[in-house]
Amino acid sequence: MGRTLAVPTPYGCIGCKLPQPDYPPALIVFMFCAMVITIVVDLIGNSMVILAVSKNKKLRNSGNVFVVSLSVADMLVAIYPYPLMLHAMAIGGWDLSKLQCQMVGFITGLSVVGSIFNIMAIAINRYCYICHSLQYERIFSVRNTCIYLAVTWIMTVLAVLPNMYIGTIEYDPRTYTCIFNYVNNPAFAVTIVCIHFVLPLLIVGFCYVKIWTKVLAARDPAGQNPDNQLAEVRNFLTMFVIFLLFAVCWCPINALTVLVAVNPKEMAGKIPNWVYLAAYFIAYFNSCLNAVIYGVLNENFRREYWTIFHAMRHPVLFLSGLLTDVREMQEAQAHTRARARARTQAHEQDHAHACPAVEEIPMSVRNVPLPGHGAAGQPECVSGHPKPASGHSRLLILGFSVKIRCDSSVLWLLKDDPNWSAI
Repeated sequence: MGRTLAVPTPYGCIGCKLPQPDYPPALIVFMFCAMVITIVVDLIGNSMVILAVSKNKKLRNSGNVFVVSLSVADMLVAIYPYPLMLHAMAIGGWDLSKLQCQMVGFITGLSVVGSIFNIMAIAINRYCYICHSLQYERIFSVRNTCIYLAVTWIMTVLAVLPNMYIGTIEYDPRTYTCIFNYVNNPAFAVTIVCIHFVLPLLIVGFCYVKIWTKVLAARDPAGQNPDNQLAEVRNFLTMFVIFLLFAVCWCPINALTVLVAVNPKEMAGKIPNWVYLAAYFIAYFNSCLNAVIYGVLNENFRREYWTIFHAMRHPVLFLSGLLTDVREMQEAQAHTRARARARTQAHEQDHAHACPAVEEIPMSVRNVPLPGHGAAGQPECVSGHPKPASGHSRLLILGFSVKIRCDSSVLWLLKDDPNWSAI
């Protein structure tokens, strides 16, 4: 793990255009160990989050769908880009293919942009839950939540794909990984930072300001359960801390990107290489923090973490419990679908028993018998036309008539014909 080198490969000299840093060996060893810890905590912690949500019924809600999605986004970098970064640090350069470099940059972009978009989705979900509680069940139904989740990841992919086509991904020896290099396209760099970082943070900030205002306005110890009040505040603080840590961790590298993009010739040479290294590693460290925050601030997650830790000491029982949870989830989904079908059938039956719309039938009819006045208890249709006297048993209807049907009773009424007469 010595001096960083620009490595010639069959695909070209990756990193030859960038300055070659000469980091002290102790710094490289420290960064290597820190990255190993980050990978381990990232994989274990985010796996715990996913297991906790899947096992605990209290955590299975539409808001935590985006929490699980955020954990998946954080795990992406620990599965592929970070191990290749360790490889580059170990040999002092990049000896892999250009395709792998492109994949590292692409997956890193998916993780970063996916994280900020999922944090934004969580904030919007919490905003609707607190500030628009009456419409929350409709807005974040199971179907709508799945649609929002799909849209979140589609937006993430669409935001990252342009970098694959304009050639901005290349190996940076200062950070030992393949990153987006926007030095040659300052306008694009500023646009990316605004869309991928500034705009989502503004939306998240707006949501949390509204939530906090609502929470403060609703604080009434005499009219609300203090335990529920405390739980709402803790849930809000958990998500707000996650948002705040993401902003703090990724702000330095985004600030450096804008500074260099605005004036690359002067700023690129003035910023020390160790500043780039520190900024990127702070950003990378964020991927393992969310699971820790859930455990510290959220009681349901913390309790489920302990349950999982104890269960993992007996792998057979742990796997059996997972299978049981999967069956329970499938049964719950089947029960939900059955209830939805029952509601639909009940609605259709109620609609069938109601008086349908007026059916207009052009005809000329003589001696049409009036229906019996009906047994007591049968429904009677209301039309707004004058009802014939009870003594009349026949009607002479010439012209255009209106038929109104209600169960077995049929009432013939004259419409738009002044020449009608009753016999």
